[in-house]
Amino acid sequence: MAKRLIVTNNPVVAARYAGHSLSWQANYLQVLLAARDAIHQGQKLLMHPESGSVKPGQTPYRSLLLDGKTSALDLRSLEMIENALARYRHFSGTGRPLSAWSEQIKCDFQLIDLSLLREALQATDKYALTEG
Repeated sequence: MAKRLIVTNNPVVAARYAGHSLSWQANYLQVLLAARDAIHQGQKLLMHPESGSVKPGQTPYRSLLLDGKTSALDLRSLEMIENALARYRHFSGTGRPLSAWSEQIKCDFQLIDLSLLREALQATDKYALTEG
């Protein structure tokens, strides 16, 4: 199986994929920034940073999947993460702080994020099988 990196601020994702290469971040913005740093180091996004069409102000959680191999700078990944950062900055301040959400709503957001990551993992697994 290809080496992949999960960048997340979602405790459910961190627990579920603890045995994988994982980068824990403090918040949504830190996930985007860590992914951007990894892209600058030659990693490639394996899922869109805004998958699920959930705006940054609408959820406190984000997980991203990157190819753990390093190669030349992937300009498409860089453009996607920079656009996601711009949208984050545009919507920052429009959402509620994490402490304002009830535990049930936080759990719902965590499960949505987990589902999006799981879909990306499954898609990359299927792609790896067809390429192998």
